[in-house]
Amino acid sequence: MNQRDDKPTPENKDDFCVDVFRPEDAEGIVMLFRSVYGESYPIRLFYDPLSIITANAEGRYSSIVARLTTGKVIGVLHLYLSSLSKSLYEWGVGLVLKEYRNYGILNQLADFLHYNFVPRNPNIEEIFGESVCNHTHIQKAPILLGYVETAIESYVG
Repeated sequence: MNQRDDKPTPENKDDFCVDVFRPEDAEGIVMLFRSVYGESYPIRLFYDPLSIITANAEGRYSSIVARLTTGKVIGVLHLYLSSLSKSLYEWGVGLVLKEYRNYGILNQLADFLHYNFVPRNPNIEEIFGESVCNHTHIQKAPILLGYVETAIESYVG
């Protein structure tokens, strides 16, 4: 336990690992989305374990998972096809259980995706990301990974 606020946290980096998706992670990903978003996440795929398994098997989504040594899923990040090109992928749909936030887990997921997963997949020619406006942590991640900003959205309410 963390003495600061009694949240359970990985005590050291050996308490959790980051790795590619395994079919047994699907239930944990569903539980993660329910924990963070309730039933309101707009991509319904993440509420159906079989759909997650199928999307990963077909290559439409590649889930990168942070799991405790017990197997419990505590974080996930995705690489997915979001255009007609079969070689252009978007990375995103990343989340971490509330009690495990602010311990660098999302950074480790992003590092694994960029420096381990992508280089091993020659069909991936290019990746990009779109940081959402209400998540300042994810807005900083592309800079740390060497991305260059190419556009910014504006909204007038």
